[in-house]
Amino acid sequence: MKKVIIVFSMLFLFWSCNKQKTIDEMLNSDNIKEVNYAIDEIWCLNKTEYTINLINLLFDEKYKIKAAFALSFLDNELNDKIVLNKLNVFDKNTDGALFYFYLISKNRKLPDEIINYLENKCAELNDKNSFVTYMILANLKNTRYLESLIKRYNDFQNELLKEIKIEFLLLLGEKKYGKAYTFLSGLKDEKLNPFITYAKNKIKTPEKIIIDIKDKVVINNPYWKKYEKNPVFPTVPDTFKSVHTANPDLLLHNGIIYFYYRGGDGNDRIAVATVPYDYFDGIKFIDYAKNPIIDIGKKSFDDLAVLDPAAIFFNNRVFLYYSGLGTVKPDSIGLATSNDFFNFTKAKKNPVLKGRAPEILLKDDLLYLYYVLPNNRLGYSIHLATSRDGYNFTEYSKKPVFEYSPDENSWDAKTVTTPRIIEKNGIYYMIYAGDDKYMDYPPYFGLAFSYDLINWYRSSQNPIFSRGKKGEWDDGGIWYAQIFEYKNKLYLWYEGWGGGESHEKEYGRGGHSQIGLAICDGFDISDML
Repeated sequence: MKKVIIVFSMLFLFWSCNKQKTIDEMLNSDNIKEVNYAIDEIWCLNKTEYTINLINLLFDEKYKIKAAFALSFLDNELNDKIVLNKLNVFDKNTDGALFYFYLISKNRKLPDEIINYLENKCAELNDKNSFVTYMILANLKNTRYLESLIKRYNDFQNELLKEIKIEFLLLLGEKKYGKAYTFLSGLKDEKLNPFITYAKNKIKTPEKIIIDIKDKVVINNPYWKKYEKNPVFPTVPDTFKSVHTANPDLLLHNGIIYFYYRGGDGNDRIAVATVPYDYFDGIKFIDYAKNPIIDIGKKSFDDLAVLDPAAIFFNNRVFLYYSGLGTVKPDSIGLATSNDFFNFTKAKKNPVLKGRAPEILLKDDLLYLYYVLPNNRLGYSIHLATSRDGYNFTEYSKKPVFEYSPDENSWDAKTVTTPRIIEKNGIYYMIYAGDDKYMDYPPYFGLAFSYDLINWYRSSQNPIFSRGKKGEWDDGGIWYAQIFEYKNKLYLWYEGWGGGESHEKEYGRGGHSQIGLAICDGFDISDML
């Protein structure tokens, strides 16, 4: 009997120690990490009952910026008046609340009573609070406020939080404020360099990339040079990849580079190749002897094809998300996991989401899963869902986080698809495929960047890459630009469709997909903004 009691006590102790704390418990914690975790839970799970908690945190020095983002992600106009009432009470440390108003002002107009309050309260630019107020007024009312902000930036820059500086630089770029160019050229802050570059290029776009608009081909690209012996993953007769190789995805772990991709022989399945990090050259990989590693299902959502791998090492396992095409359900995203990078087991609760073309990232213990869904222009747009465990995802919004260009004459006016995202120095760079004609036959890659993984900004130099000229191996469509930095060079693998009638016709007769490589030497990815 004593043994039973001891075992039960140990189990209870284990359960108590591992029990997930509630949002209320974490919000009241003295542990900064737990409070930040709770803030993310509120916006990810749309827990609007905690709105007041977030509003109170706007006035807490440790959490005000994170709370401002969370409230802006929830974007409920009812919150605006509550925040305004709080501002009437607090005289100090109000930049968090004002920053919330600024973030909201990027997406919609603020109520007149808030604008009136801001104009009356901050008639002069004399501290960090009025600096944010001037940003709001410059964004919503008149760019003349920008001139004052530029003149006084050096006076307040030591007081301004990094996120406020970033948003100020983005604002100068978005407004294409010509008078700011000299100011931007004189700024010396390595951490802000990508934002400075972006703002300068929005004001005065470099004429480096030359495009043949009619042929939909980049004819001069100073950044990327295609490998002359492409494709690097060619098709191989009488194998699982006799018809196609496609959808490159790269994962680095413990000195080994794992290159996941799709192989096709009439059925599309997922394979892997590897190379030790120290022997990497971007070209030579060793195919796993037991490829393919993920096969089609039986009478399921993925019984026709498994493709588009997106892998991440999470909780000591590989979580590999993929597109499943089948006869039972609409196009959906499945999950397979592995303890050794080669042998995968499909999740019992598959599929995890409706959609296709997944991309996965981890930030602050939160998984961000990007995927595409059809849009109202009969193309694709990019959506987002988040998860703590990798199995259960919550849609961020019914609206996409990145969609076609609002300019109907733009190269990506119809579809944006197959995102691949890398992180460098806390900034996220997304390479996406786009087109103004077809839903899923894009001739170009574009670049966008973000520092919060929600709000994305297009490069003013887009498109930064294209399919090949007629007769080249990739003269049709291109997808999945996977970038990897190695010894100060950028390597970009991509799927290219070419051959036969591919250049003139969507999936033209005689064409097929293979994986090619391009290399960037002498530039940082931020130079392409």
